[in-house]
Amino acid sequence: MNAKRIGVKIGIVRVVSIEDPNILNCHGRVLEEAIPGISTESRCIHDQPKGVYDERSKFEAAVKVVGLIKEFSRYVDVLIVSCTEDPGVKEAREVSRVPVIGAGRAAASLSLSYGDNIGVLGLGEEPSKPIRDVIGDRIKFYRGLNRGTTVDLFTPKGRSKALRAALEVCGNKVDCLLLGCTGFTTVGLYNELKYKVDLPVIDPVVASGLVALYEAKRSMRA
Repeated sequence: MNAKRIGVKIGIVRVVSIEDPNILNCHGRVLEEAIPGISTESRCIHDQPKGVYDERSKFEAAVKVVGLIKEFSRYVDVLIVSCTEDPGVKEAREVSRVPVIGAGRAAASLSLSYGDNIGVLGLGEEPSKPIRDVIGDRIKFYRGLNRGTTVDLFTPKGRSKALRAALEVCGNKVDCLLLGCTGFTTVGLYNELKYKVDLPVIDPVVASGLVALYEAKRSMRA
């Protein structure tokens, strides 16, 4: 399958300020490997070095996301806000020329195709609001990493802690494991878990990419 047959360019909004181009483009590479034939472009918001970790940082990020998408949407077929808090997604849809997908709702929706007992791994004391809104009381087990931020995952200690927590979730008779932070994608947690557990593992970036592809194709037919 080649790019001409799909012909979709996905824009990825990283909701953390990133200077390293390798890290900035990480989610794009994941999508291009998962969905052959698409192309991606990644941009990040500014002055948000720790990403989204509380209500204030979520509000600040939402404003920046809307401003970025207003311009970014001119150059792509569909946009993903690559954060499971979905900051600014609703507002961005009002100014965007193309569909805007939030990683939180996309990943949560996909998880329900595997059953009603969902295990979630996240950063804070509870799953992100978009995940809670979609799954509700079907979240059977949640494990948070004690209010860490996404950049804490970039250390060997942070990644190791995340892996142990993920295995703990999988041991609680859940139908699937939902990775409730796109930072887990950045550190390659899915690629390791798929060899360690027998359960389906929902990567939020891949899930949002699948929804984005559907929306882009639907918009092109309109």
